[in-house]
Amino acid sequence: MRRHAELRSLVQRALKSTQKGKNVGSYAEYIADGVKGELGAGWSTPPITFWHAGSLAALSDELVAGTGLRTLTITPGTSIVAIDGETQTAAWHALYDDPESFGLTYAQLATVRIPFELYVELSVADARQIFYDRNVQGVVVAKNLAMSMDQRDFATRLAHRVADAVKVEIDDRIVSFASWSTRASARWERPTPK
Repeated sequence: MRRHAELRSLVQRALKSTQKGKNVGSYAEYIADGVKGELGAGWSTPPITFWHAGSLAALSDELVAGTGLRTLTITPGTSIVAIDGETQTAAWHALYDDPESFGLTYAQLATVRIPFELYVELSVADARQIFYDRNVQGVVVAKNLAMSMDQRDFATRLAHRVADAVKVEIDDRIVSFASWSTRASARWERPTPK
C-alpha cells in the first residue's frame, strides 16, 4: 500500500482534505442518479486515464475482430494509478463500498461499463506529462457558458423558455429572441437603421 501511495504521489495531487476530495460524495451521487435512470440519457462520465508503470502479465487476442477489445492481466501487487479521473475513481469506489447508501445494488453496478484508457510501461516523467497535458493544456469552460447548458437547472430552463417565447422584429420579420440571439452571436450582424 505504501509503494502505491508513493507512486501515486509522483503523478497525482492530494485527494484527502481538498476540494477535489470533497467532491467525491457529490460525484458518487451523480453517478448513482445516472445508473438509476433518474437523469435520462443526458448524463455521462469521461474516460478515466490510468497508468501502469510495469508491463502487463498477459494480453489476449481481440475478443471481437476489428474492435480492439481485449482482456488483460495485471500482475498482483502492481500499482495502477489514475492520472486523470481520480475523483471519479474515488466516487466509483464509494459506490461499490456501500451501494445501498446511494440507492443502488451490486447487481445494478455490475451492468455499468466504465470507459478508461490505460497507459502501460510509461516512465514517471511520461505519466507526469500526461497529467500536465490533461489538466493544463485544455481550455477551462467559462462557468456562465457551462451553466447555460445545464438542462437540469430551473433558471436555465426558464431562461430558454422565455427566449423562445419573446418575439422580436428583424428586417420586417418576427422571430423568436432565441433564434435571433443565436444567429447574432454566431455570425449575424444587426441591420443598420435606415
